[in-house]
Amino acid sequence: MNKTVQVFLNIVAIIVSLVFFTIWLFPLDAVISHELAGIEKQTKGEWRASVASLDASLLFDTKFTEFRLYQNNQEVFSVPKVDVGVSLFSLISGKVNVRFKALFKKGSLTGHVILGSDSLVDLEFKDLSIADISYVAVKLKEVGVPLVVSGVVNGTFYFAG
Repeated sequence: MNKTVQVFLNIVAIIVSLVFFTIWLFPLDAVISHELAGIEKQTKGEWRASVASLDASLLFDTKFTEFRLYQNNQEVFSVPKVDVGVSLFSLISGKVNVRFKALFKKGSLTGHVILGSDSLVDLEFKDLSIADISYVAVKLKEVGVPLVVSGVVNGTFYFAG
């Protein structure tokens, strides 16, 4: 075999091995936990997120169990299971491009969110119980509307701007 070809193949093998072991050994769960803890710091304590467990991957969706979001120490959002996929290429370009699927006790919420110069929110509700979204009741109570909301939501929500 030609010596140049052998050197080239060695370089390719080193690069492939480096990428493989970086993906396999990268402590992504620690990075995600740190970012979730950073939400409270960035919002000066107004918002806080908690997760019972997470299964993180650089190439595939990150799976959260018992994901909860709090505003001023009051739970406004709780999901038993959420799968979140972030486009790594979009992070390089300065945009946030996130796909997610939240599985509630009854029903689901799937969506695609792009944040950047051109924002996009695309949500699909399927048999989602409004009682599972305590944020609605909290906000209605804050504005003084003594209304108990119940029912099931099916449909889509799309916003581009």
